[in-house]
Amino acid sequence: MCPFPRYSDDRDRGALVLAKRRGLIPAVAEPLQALRDAGLWISEDVMTLLKHQAGE
Repeated sequence: MCPFPRYSDDRDRGALVLAKRRGLIPAVAEPLQALRDAGLWISEDVMTLLKHQAGE
């Protein structure tokens, strides 16, 4: 179970999730991994949450 609340509208979602929902990017997994590779710490729980919110 994900420890983060689920939101009902786009204004509460991350920028990558919003971009995917608007059709600007095909997926959030690759950009999230690129951020991690660049040194940004993103927990597995947050990765899972964002992918779930993006429908991946």
